[in-house]
Amino acid sequence: MKLKKHLDKLPETSNVMLKVTLPTVENFYEDLTKHPRVVRVVALSGGYPRKEANEILAKKIKELSQVFQEH
Repeated sequence: MKLKKHLDKLPETSNVMLKVTLPTVENFYEDLTKHPRVVRVVALSGGYPRKEANEILAKKIKELSQVFQEH
């Protein structure tokens, strides 16, 4: 993933928040969510109603599924 290569080059004093589209592949963003320079990953709804977008995202990103189910 090209984005990960750029994240790897960031200095330790630089952190980022990523805005991504809803993934269609399970755990597609997993490496990014665990990267030390990434403090937050935000997914765009892709035109879905919020509840449906949260359900889609919860199925695709294991680390976030519990957070979405709580809200």
